Amino acid sequence: MPRMRGARAAPRRRPQKSRGGAMTGQAGHRAAVDRMERARALTSHQIETVGWQIARAAQIAAEQAAAKRWHPGQDVSAWTHMQEPTYWTALAQIAQRRGNELRSLWRRLARQDAALAIYRRKHRTRADRGRARVLMECRP
Repeated sequence: MPRMRGARAAPRRRPQKSRGGAMTGQAGHRAAVDRMERARALTSHQIETVGWQIARAAQIAAEQAAAKRWHPGQDVSAWTHMQEPTYWTALAQIAQRRGNELRSLWRRLARQDAALAIYRRKHRTRADRGRARVLMECRP
């Protein structure tokens, strides 16, 4: 709707503060802790996944380097001691490339741990309640 000359816009309404409701009380606190624990488990799983990806990429790089040195008639071994230095070099390079991602995930995990501890202290909830169930729900 076009604004008329000299007319003022209606003042914006502020959102009303919640006065109780569905997420208060013990059930609400449990639901909040469950959500926080699921988010923490997901972050932990992401850290593990990145670690697996780095290790697998280093293994592939070492195998490719060995394949380049392979000559017809040579024995083909799954892994040789000659590939070990190549693996560790590739691992260091890939870990350095993905270091920022890992550091940010570790910082997020630390923030989530701190937030959970503060929430539990504030609302006096138990730390061990339902942890195994929450961890199992986050696995793909």
